[in-house]
Formats: sequence, C-alpha cells, structure tokens
Amino acid sequence: MSTTPRDMANTYVSLIPVWLRYAALLVIIHSSAEAKIITTTKTETPLRSVRVLIGSNVKLFKVRSTDSLTFENTAGDILHQAAPHQWMSIRARQGVIEIDDVVYDAQEVIVQSSQIAPIELSKYKNRKWQDVISYPGSMRCSLSDTGHINIVNHVDVESYVAGVVAREVWPTFAKQAYRAQAIIARSFVLRQMQRRQSKSWDVTDGQGSQVYAGLREDRTGRRAIQATKYTEGIVCIYDDGKQSQIIRTYYSAACGGMTQSAAIFGAEDDIAPLAGGVACDYCRIAPGNTYRWEPVRLTKHEIFRRIVARYDSLRSLGTLRDLSIVQRSAQGRPVTIRLRGKDDQHHDMLVEQFRLAIGGNQLRSSDFRMRVSGETVIFDNGRGFGHGLGLCQWGMEGQAREGKSAAEILRYYFPGSRLQRAY
Repeated sequence: MSTTPRDMANTYVSLIPVWLRYAALLVIIHSSAEAKIITTTKTETPLRSVRVLIGSNVKLFKVRSTDSLTFENTAGDILHQAAPHQWMSIRARQGVIEIDDVVYDAQEVIVQSSQIAPIELSKYKNRKWQDVISYPGSMRCSLSDTGHINIVNHVDVESYVAGVVAREVWPTFAKQAYRAQAIIARSFVLRQMQRRQSKSWDVTDGQGSQVYAGLREDRTGRRAIQATKYTEGIVCIYDDGKQSQIIRTYYSAACGGMTQSAAIFGAEDDIAPLAGGVACDYCRIAPGNTYRWEPVRLTKHEIFRRIVARYDSLRSLGTLRDLSIVQRSAQGRPVTIRLRGKDDQHHDMLVEQFRLAIGGNQLRSSDFRMRVSGETVIFDNGRGFGHGLGLCQWGMEGQAREGKSAAEILRYYFPGSRLQRAY
C-alpha cells in the first residue's frame, strides 16, 4: 500500500513524545494577526529523525533509563538488555563494542528504551564521570576512525527543536523571542537534514551547529516546549523565482549594530534573506561585553600558536611576521585576513575562521579594528558577539520587548523571507 503525505505526517506526529504532545494543553491558538502571514501550503521536507552527534571519539560512557533498555546490532538482533535504572557501560575494544564488560561482534550498536522514556548518558572524561544528560529518542553508537565511539542521538524534529531553544535563548527572554528562536532552530535543522542525507549525522550538539543537550525540565525548558508547540512545523522560506527553499537560518548572540552577509560561506547562502546589511541597534540591551567589547592584545607568537593548533597545515608559514585585513564587506566589516610568514609566504583566511582559532570568547566577533604594534597585535573597537549572520538574538529580544511578534522579527532579520508550514 502506498504511503500518502498525510500518512507520513500522522506517522511523524506519533513519534513525538508524550511530554511534548502534552504541552499542547498549555498553548493557546495562534492570534489571527500572526497566522495571516503564515502560508498553509506545505513544503517537501524529510520527516525522519534528526541525527545529532552528541559524542565524538568517546572512550567510555554509560547509559540507563527509567524503562528497560535494549542494545541491538544493525540487523535488529538484540545483543543485550538492561533493567530499568541499571547503568550499562559501553566502550570499544579491539575493533568491536563492549557492553558492560561483555564483548560483542558488532561495530555499531543501537540503544533504545522499551517505551518513550529518555536515555540518560554520562561520559567518562578526565578521570571522572561527567554530568548526566537525558536524551529523547534512541542512540546509535558506532566505531570511529580512531577506534573509539561516535554517539548519534536519533530524535524527532520537534523534541530536538525544544532542546535547542532551551539552550540557545536566555531564560529571561520574552515569549515572542522564544517563538522566533523555535522557528529558526527548526528551519536550520531541516535545511541541514536536506543537505546531509548521505552523511552519518545531520548536526552536532555544539556551537558549530546548534547547542543541544537533550531534555531540560526547568522553567526555561517548559517555556521552550511551549514555544516549540506553538510554532510546530513552521519554517522560514525563500522563493528565488524558480523554487522555494528552507533558509539556513544563521543566528548569533549580538550583531553589534549591523548583520553581515552569509555569502562568505558559499553560493548556497548567497541569497537575499542572508545578504546582511540589516541595521540593528536593538542589541544595545545586551549585557557585559556583548554589544561592545574591550580591546584584546595578543603577541604574534601566541596568535600563531593558536592558529596552527586548529589548522596544522599553516605550520608551514614557520612564524607570523605580519597580518593585515585584505577584504572588507560593504559595511566595512573585515572579511578576509592575510597571515604572512617566513620567506614572504602568506595565507588568506576568513576572519571568522581566524576568530574561532584565536578563541570565540576572547575575540568575540569578527567586527573589529586591528593594529600591529611591534610584536603585539591589538584588536579594538569590537562590536557584537558571534559571527553576525542572520538573526541577532539580543536584537530579537529587544524587538520582542517593544511588542514585535515572532513573525515580524524574522521578516526583519531575513528580508524577503516568509513563514510556511513544513508539516
């Protein structure tokens, strides 16, 4: 029997855990003013689980659940079972996986609870067990190239979005900011799922994708669930005249006054909603060194040490004799930096890559003025926190405080976009 889109949608909804579906009772119907700007035509989007890399090259970890756990190989054979609340250790040993000191002839193991209870996980690192994190869905544990284990959480889209919102917004943010964050978190991951179907995972659990740490049960977590349910299935869409596409909705903590173009990351992101140049003083409300940051002074030696630690191929420069900005955006933001080493060798790299190599919490954005004084490099006039692409989170909050809806906020930061239900 063939499967219709409605059947797929119904199947997808049935995968949403009870804890998230229950949140529907807490959510009111969309206001007519906001609903009018959401088109009802559905997009073609994958309705499979999101695959989140939650552990890379892990040597030892343990799992448990309030339900019983099963450990299966890729053929569906049950290798091991664990009683409710029983911790089970997992590690790699001589090219196969060991579960609770028993070695199994398997290079990949799927862990899932018998019902819908989350799976608790703790990694062993620096000679101690790390904090326990609860993850909805199942886990696929595979041997990595290093002989250790990659852990991928398979979780339904809406549960993942709720988890991201709970980690990516400030707890005190307004309701409309939570809703806007839910929409862009969903848009981002669905776009990634479309792009990475042939890969082993869609997103990671850190800032390279979106911050995700499973379930969060405090007030922030509950607010995130409410915002997710309220916006369920809604994504940011762009029509380029030929087709509609879900936008890869970048966002950062604070743009510092002006967003920058995502075209620096390739042709796929060279579209009108991501063109940057959106003026934003709303993020002035950001605390500390967020809207503006203090000068940073580093020696050339220290800069070179940090860069080669991240990009080993640049070790061939030998040393860092000088560095200069060689390309700026239309708004004057540095885009490309030139590193000059021994024998007049040089290498050009994106300032955003340079910033992350130096340290994203120290060099808080790529919007700065740079001066070289002898062996010292001074970065001053720093503006914003993060890459400055797409949505400005503190700007989002500033607009929400002024009474703007989630839809109005998203149209502001992604000009030319519209909201549409993907499912």
